[in-house]
Amino acid sequence: MVKDIMLFIRENNLNIFRRVHHAFSMAEDEWRVADLLDDDQAIVADAKLAKQIVEVLSTLDETNLDVRVPKAAREFAENTLSEWFEIIAEIEKKRGNIPYLINRELYQPGTDGSPDWDQGLRLTDWKHWLSNPEFMEAFYQHFHLTKLHTSTKSESPLSGYYNRIFPVKFVLRVLVAHSLINTHEISNDGEGWMEEAEQITLDELRKSALEHAVYARDSLVGIDRKAGALKNVGTEIAVGFPESNEKAKERFVAQFVGSKRKKELTGALIEMGFVNLPKFITFTVDEVHFTPEGLNFALLPNPILDDGGKGWMEYLQTGKRFSDVEVKFLLEHFRKNVPAEWGLMQAIYTAIRSGNNRPKSLDELLMMRYEAVPTQASQLRNGVVSRMEELMLLSRTKEGREVRYELTNFAETMFS
Repeated sequence: MVKDIMLFIRENNLNIFRRVHHAFSMAEDEWRVADLLDDDQAIVADAKLAKQIVEVLSTLDETNLDVRVPKAAREFAENTLSEWFEIIAEIEKKRGNIPYLINRELYQPGTDGSPDWDQGLRLTDWKHWLSNPEFMEAFYQHFHLTKLHTSTKSESPLSGYYNRIFPVKFVLRVLVAHSLINTHEISNDGEGWMEEAEQITLDELRKSALEHAVYARDSLVGIDRKAGALKNVGTEIAVGFPESNEKAKERFVAQFVGSKRKKELTGALIEMGFVNLPKFITFTVDEVHFTPEGLNFALLPNPILDDGGKGWMEYLQTGKRFSDVEVKFLLEHFRKNVPAEWGLMQAIYTAIRSGNNRPKSLDELLMMRYEAVPTQASQLRNGVVSRMEELMLLSRTKEGREVRYELTNFAETMFS
């Protein structure tokens, strides 16, 4: 193989520095990350060969073979890889170290070189931009916040299908990331932010959120395995994140992102009052806008997303996945803006506190309160109990086939 490498160098007696520099100088503004993945680019082919040289040299160092390696061969690898990294640095410099989202479909979770499950969704990933007043002014201007959707004031509580809130937080972070990236792409000609930033559509958010959620699930399942017997079945953090089959994917985007059918908007993100699709006269515009509450909740630090070390350790020990600040924010938001959900939580709290702490007795209460049939009441109860358990407001114990709910001390401080 070394002989082949040397033959290649002799047959392609090119000045690598001059050729790459010329190409870069002539098309400086045209280099993009995608170019460095394109096999038709000469620098890509050179970099692959240089990588092979490095691998061969590394292998030779581990053997007793006496292989002559001319200085020119080493210089080819050194110079080519140096140029390759410099181009990457130039691209990143022009990007301004902006937050970015790696296409998860290109990677297998957990393999070498694959991104973290939450890459590009952490507050630390955005620190540079969140602390830039001029940038954030443009962000708020072009991704202006819209009022709550009318469904939040509905007399009906949240659907039992929305049995988790952490996936909602995750989707909100995906939306923030796209909005930051789109804000950065607004041109600045020295007179301020001039161009209109591109708004993400509901279809685009569904696609991106699904891609990230499918990828994240493998890592979350791995964490749940480590938790082992500390968790009850059904309380794992991976619940709500979709498996790779089509049915699970459609369920995820319908439940945790949103759907628009004719004039009706549904989905946890919308019905919890965190995003809205604005209207123009009688038409709903297919652009996703934050509500003030949605953006505020998205940017609150989360122990799982933003404090991976300590946050994960606490999750493994206690199951906690939201900070106390987040829980207080959510409950106050529900109390003010999603009163039906707040009323349902209060009813569950009061019932359990008075001794009605079994699924059957709670179902009977909900049948009376909402004039629901048994299946509807069971679904309502399962959804709200799961959400309250996720917020560390109650716990469940199982004795044989019997399930019993217990309020936490934290719930007493939140509802009393």
